[in-house]
Amino acid sequence: LLRPVIHCFNPNCQVVNSDHDATCQKCHWPILRRFLWAVGPGADQLAVGTLVVERYRVVQPQLLLDTHPSRSPIPLESVPAAAVPYLGLATFVRAIPRPFTEVATPQGTFLLLEEVPVQTPPKPTDSPQPMPKLTAAWGEASALHQLSWLWQLAQLWDPLQQEQAAATLLREDLVRVDGTDLRLLALEVNAEPPNLAALGFQWRGWVKTAQPPLRDYLEALTADLSQGHLSSTALVQSLTQALEHLTAPVNRQVQLATYSDQGPTRQRNEDACYPPSGTQATWRGAVQSSGPDNPAPLVVVCDGIGGHQGGDVASRLAIEVVTQHLQPLLTAPHQTHGALVQGLEQAILAANQEISQQNDQAQRQARDRMGTTLVIAVVYGARFYLAHLGDSRAYQIRPQGCRQITLDDDVATREMRLGYSLYRDALLNPGSGSLVQALGMADSQYLRPTVQMQVIGEDSLWLVCSDGLSDNDLVTRLWTSELVPLLEGGPAVGAVGQRLIQLANTYNGHDNVTVGLIRATALRRGEDALPTLDPALVQVTGAGAPPATPATVLPPPVPRRLPRPGLILLAAFCVAAIAGGVVSVLWRGGWMSESPDTPASTPDTPSGTALSPSAAPPGTATTGPVNELAVGQVFQIQQLPSVPEPESGTLTLVPALPSPPTPDAVAQPPQPLPVGATVQVVTRQQTPDNQLWVRLKICSLPTAAVPAPLANDSGVVSAPESPSTTPPQPGDEGWILEAVVRPIVKPLSPGIEAADRCP
Repeated sequence: LLRPVIHCFNPNCQVVNSDHDATCQKCHWPILRRFLWAVGPGADQLAVGTLVVERYRVVQPQLLLDTHPSRSPIPLESVPAAAVPYLGLATFVRAIPRPFTEVATPQGTFLLLEEVPVQTPPKPTDSPQPMPKLTAAWGEASALHQLSWLWQLAQLWDPLQQEQAAATLLREDLVRVDGTDLRLLALEVNAEPPNLAALGFQWRGWVKTAQPPLRDYLEALTADLSQGHLSSTALVQSLTQALEHLTAPVNRQVQLATYSDQGPTRQRNEDACYPPSGTQATWRGAVQSSGPDNPAPLVVVCDGIGGHQGGDVASRLAIEVVTQHLQPLLTAPHQTHGALVQGLEQAILAANQEISQQNDQAQRQARDRMGTTLVIAVVYGARFYLAHLGDSRAYQIRPQGCRQITLDDDVATREMRLGYSLYRDALLNPGSGSLVQALGMADSQYLRPTVQMQVIGEDSLWLVCSDGLSDNDLVTRLWTSELVPLLEGGPAVGAVGQRLIQLANTYNGHDNVTVGLIRATALRRGEDALPTLDPALVQVTGAGAPPATPATVLPPPVPRRLPRPGLILLAAFCVAAIAGGVVSVLWRGGWMSESPDTPASTPDTPSGTALSPSAAPPGTATTGPVNELAVGQVFQIQQLPSVPEPESGTLTLVPALPSPPTPDAVAQPPQPLPVGATVQVVTRQQTPDNQLWVRLKICSLPTAAVPAPLANDSGVVSAPESPSTTPPQPGDEGWILEAVVRPIVKPLSPGIEAADRCP
């Protein structure tokens, strides 16, 4: 029998190698092994050794190896229905696998997932293995690991419920662990979602094998949870407080190094970093030892945008403002998780405002504006915080794998998160790398930085870098040879940082390059230094929480398999009219050449009654799975309405007047809103005839519904010129009856709101 083969990852080589080779026999690049998990009926029946669609070799039941890793999968004509829940959860990059492609075989059609919890074999001859089940690792894990896993399960509950996939968290075979990270092997979508109490019953079985510092607390927590006395919000709050108490005294030693280089082809360095380039430092202690002379370790990497317009100025200014704002936070010995997250967000927004003001003062517009990307890493005792904006990246390196733990704020990621395309397909589109978020491009109210936290339960290594290093998958190629030795007590972080700069200049060399390395190691092993958690932590956050209701059978999910943009527009652009108080005319405030007839009230005094942001519609019950359209919430249109115009099926808004229109308002030229558009609730108002209206703002439209974004040489998107016609545009506002729009929209998770900024 012929030995199985794998092609070289180098796009300029792609020579066939034996699957036992560690490096390419021709170009000596490391052999990349991308493992994929097949999901779908019959996926576990694929015969080991089979080559699926002449590319993906079955190495274990449901586990496939991509034998041509340098090639993109064949683009799909539409998003597979099975992929939709994964795309809706894409912001949870640490836990949720990513759809790679769909393949059709004689045994059936299967969705292939990448970024799955499979350990990279230490030797090419070793068999890959899925990472341990949480239930198998629980009994031998430390208290930090156990509490971290429960906290992550609680964080995932509501988002998975929105995708009807919460049953996944109760499946022993699907919940895996990677150090302190919780990772899901696949999603189980169920139209009858489990009750939160089911999670409590599952956890009660783990209390006896929990570590002593947790046992009493978990006994109280699981009792209240299984009896329906805790809401999901209260559960997360309680576990967050428990993590704060448990991690406060834990000692960690942190070594860090930062280096920045102009590169061989650039005239100047527009990157910047903190601490300054060439720094090597060591920090010891727990959060109690933080103080003015011993601030928590901080690393910042910026990649300036704007070329001659001042990318270097923007990156240096961002460093200055961020470090100034974070200094008081990082010298305080008892900061809560919430305070740290809020502080990181405020520091980023402050930096953006400063850069934006300088742009405005200099009257810089569109491509002339200077800006910068940003990655911030903070080690606060036994907690690691990561904040980012743009396409500079952070990676976590473990002996069994290297993972990118940030999502680029670019067009390809936005298309994936909104469900328009699989990520690998989106990368093939023109302009896929153009940024949708960066410091200095817009006012801070439109900026949504991403902040995440991870418990440091074992020796850990993170790399933050600009794209001068990460381009061309360079980190993926070199992590085993250059970064794993750091975890094994090899070279110092400074030497490795300098080596990474050299490799970036050698193998990329087209850009400035900046790297920051953070290595955290434990000073004391064991659980003797950990405090025993007080069961009162459950009562503090759980008191007054409404009892959990029995599991509700939800209606069938609204199909989110989005058609191609051309079909969307064809279905959407229809004629609309106002009749019987039901208004369906899209209006853009700036389009009015004449003011339509308005209600008797003056513009400054809207008619009707303003409602609280989350008030229920008049005359409706407040129980059951209802979209309440709370003010500030972002929604995506899932289908066209059957009312008020079943024949045309339009979804349109009325002019953005100060108050909802009256039935005799003059209709304006209709501009329908297509399926796939995202909208934000600006305000809600009840009219004297007890009709509830909502004012919506368009956040984004499907790709073909708006002009393609323009990108400058640095890849930053600028607004296209205003067209002579008046199609709907992001930023437009208008009114619609809540009863019309509520059944056909779906709320987006907070992470998607961050990607889909309202202009």
